Amino acid sequence: MSSRRTTCTRRRRSTYLSRLSPQGVLNLMRLEWRPPREMLRALVMAVGALRRAGAADPARHLIVLSSRSGNYASVLVKKTPFSPEEEARVAAWANTNAFFEVAALPSANDARRNMFQLFLTLRDAQRERAFVGAYPLDLRPATDDRPFFFNQTTWSHLVSDDPISRQGLPAMQLTVLVLFAAVGLAAAACVYVPLRLLAARDPRQRRAATHQHATYFAGIALGYLAIEIALLQKLGLFLGHPNYALSVVLACLLLSTGLGALWSDAIIGALKGIRSVAFALSFVLLGLHLLVFPRLLAGLALPFVVRCLIVLAMVLPIGVLLGVFMPWGLDRLKQTAPSLVPWAWGINGIFSVLAPVASVAFSITWGSGALFVAAIPLYLAAVLTFPAEA
Repeated sequence: MSSRRTTCTRRRRSTYLSRLSPQGVLNLMRLEWRPPREMLRALVMAVGALRRAGAADPARHLIVLSSRSGNYASVLVKKTPFSPEEEARVAAWANTNAFFEVAALPSANDARRNMFQLFLTLRDAQRERAFVGAYPLDLRPATDDRPFFFNQTTWSHLVSDDPISRQGLPAMQLTVLVLFAAVGLAAAACVYVPLRLLAARDPRQRRAATHQHATYFAGIALGYLAIEIALLQKLGLFLGHPNYALSVVLACLLLSTGLGALWSDAIIGALKGIRSVAFALSFVLLGLHLLVFPRLLAGLALPFVVRCLIVLAMVLPIGVLLGVFMPWGLDRLKQTAPSLVPWAWGINGIFSVLAPVASVAFSITWGSGALFVAAIPLYLAAVLTFPAEA
């Protein structure tokens, strides 16, 4: 691996190749759709892994078979190039097989045959990237930052008129939208409506609080959940399983957030104001994103207890700083409109239940790393738009 930023997903694909003997063949087979997407994406990933492993012509290491009905596809990957004799044996086998036929061979040059053969005839990394970019479905290699291999659609497919794009139902995007609407309606019915009725006795005070504080309490809710979900995605692999991330990361985050809330006055006093706390949080998040996360893979072989301690060391300063914002905002609100503290909790609660869905949508689109960094402008906007400190 030439870079420490190489993801474990790429390492895993390369590991498959490293485990093969010179004559060994890796068979990847799944259901396939029309137009092809899942196994075409697997072919794109295989070509990339072969090229990183030093293959001069990755296409010579690959053969694609498909079912005669078009419902299955199989990508055969070889550590060394397929010989003409091996190609002939595969072709002869397919010719007498009632279920499978050859879809792409290293020696075939008929790019019009199908998308698998077209991609193998490109034989150039730049042309392959152009092919992936122009394809109506998402064929970009899955990585640990964007591990959604089975999501080949994008948000643009919701409104696309392209006939090929319309064949790929954007199931993940539609699911996120439906879930967001359902959660939003439930939050509005259970939190917003009751609070609005309670605040109707003093509409002037409610309007003032809305203009001055809603952005703050909504922003810290969105930012907190963005950090939490990004940490779960980033550290799940490091700890060895998503369940470990749910237990270890959440325990560390909730514990440290509670400590930050307990020591909020002392922390704000030491840093000379809430804006300095937001700047310190931004510095910690950027440091982890740029310096620590790319190096986590080097510690995968460490004992589990050691990895847990590393997670604690990473999460503790984040949680302590995060714990400051909510009590500080509530204290400021108590000074100007103490009767509206429940309203502030309600705003924070509504966006706290919407934030996980929004974070998933953000992560699908731009990756968990971008989601982690997105918390920075949310917290900065929250404190910078808040009324000036007394």
